[in-house]
Amino acid sequence: MICVLSVCDRGGTEHRKKQNTLQAGYAADEKVTGTRRFPPDMRPPIVLSTSALLLTACVHTPPPHPRALQNNELCVRYLAQNDLERADVHCDLALEFSPQYADAWTNKGIIAMRRRRIPEAKDDLIKALRYNQEQAQAYHNLGTIYLEEKNYGPARDNFERALKVNPDYAEARYALGLTLLKMGSLDASWKQFLTLVEVYPHFPDAHHGLATVAYQQGRYAVAEQEMRRVVELSPDRADGFHDLGEAQMKLNRFCEGVESFRTCLQRDKGSVECSDALELAQRRCALNATAIGGAGATP
Repeated sequence: MICVLSVCDRGGTEHRKKQNTLQAGYAADEKVTGTRRFPPDMRPPIVLSTSALLLTACVHTPPPHPRALQNNELCVRYLAQNDLERADVHCDLALEFSPQYADAWTNKGIIAMRRRRIPEAKDDLIKALRYNQEQAQAYHNLGTIYLEEKNYGPARDNFERALKVNPDYAEARYALGLTLLKMGSLDASWKQFLTLVEVYPHFPDAHHGLATVAYQQGRYAVAEQEMRRVVELSPDRADGFHDLGEAQMKLNRFCEGVESFRTCLQRDKGSVECSDALELAQRRCALNATAIGGAGATP
């Protein structure tokens, strides 16, 4: 079965800068955040320990103290380096200068998420929203927590609030599409992924989302087409070739599936999933060739 990949969390000023370069894909961001992708319908959909929203100042009332701004910037810098201890020190200093500084509370929530202190992360993010109800990254992170908990209603609500604040928030829109997919709202999920593809045509996870919806709707030719786009954009992704092969198998193109699963195994040599799928595709390809040869034989 085709699986959608996990949404990567980014945000704030850094997020808005990256929105304009999303067409280049997520590879550059992964070098910074260490984000790992994996299918979410068999495993938790969000890797909170490696997902990060790096925020800078955006609160207007009350205005943060200059020293709060400075320390929040240092908190962001250490978060980028995954130095959580120093990041925490500077976020705390920022809050000592400006206790109602929503961005610093959001970064505190990120630190707690990376440490897997989920109740603490929720508290910090809720505080951020108490002080700034237009803190889109706090909504997104809170939605991410609920998504991992499979609490899809609140996850959807928070992603929608993030998009209400910033309709260009691509990661929140992807997460909303993923949440709707898990809720079984396939048409609504398709619309969110299609919106992403229209705005960011080189965003591979959005194409993967479209492929997943199409696969679940039984539109295997569409799923195969979208998965081809995924592997064109991300040729090193084993899961892309695996899911391409799954769509080809549904279309009875078994020998093409062999090539896709073989490439999957080349990308991830230890993948049992790719290995098992390759073995099945090889058997069906051989049987199909035999059947075609037999049908064409002279009596």
